Amino acid sequence: MASQTTFNSSPNIINGNDSKNISAINYSIEEIEHIINDFYSPTSQLTVPQRQQLNSILECLQYSQLAWDFSWKLLNTNKSPSVQFFGAVALCNKISKHLSELDDNQIQQLFQQLIQRLVFYISINSKQITIKLVVALGHLILNMMPDKWKNGITAIITLFTQSQNEFLIEHVC
Repeated sequence: MASQTTFNSSPNIINGNDSKNISAINYSIEEIEHIINDFYSPTSQLTVPQRQQLNSILECLQYSQLAWDFSWKLLNTNKSPSVQFFGAVALCNKISKHLSELDDNQIQQLFQQLIQRLVFYISINSKQITIKLVVALGHLILNMMPDKWKNGITAIITLFTQSQNEFLIEHVC
């Protein structure tokens, strides 16, 4: 089992009101994963202040510029379910609150990646993550229509009906 996060000795750990500076801190995927696993571990022996500190870090991370990158890395099946779910939550929150940080090409790429991940998580019957990714897709569509994507709903229906994925054809369409 991984060791618990060390507090107050790491420059990467946020203290109190400094949480707004998180975007300047470059957490590694391993550090983010470690924080998530420590926070959600049922056997964790964290104190209340330590849990509050980790919660603050996780809240800040999911709205940071880093979330556009790390959320995809956390959505990997070799990660723990908690880590994967946090990746989906972070992606959903970034799309709903900070989509304006991306240009049109990045949004198109985001849409394609989101559809690919959604199809994958549907195919492995991972309900919690699928639900979060569907919500993220909904936020993306609503933020893009009607200005940037006039036929969004039609395009998604067409995409799913033309899919080679038998599961999608049978259960979604």
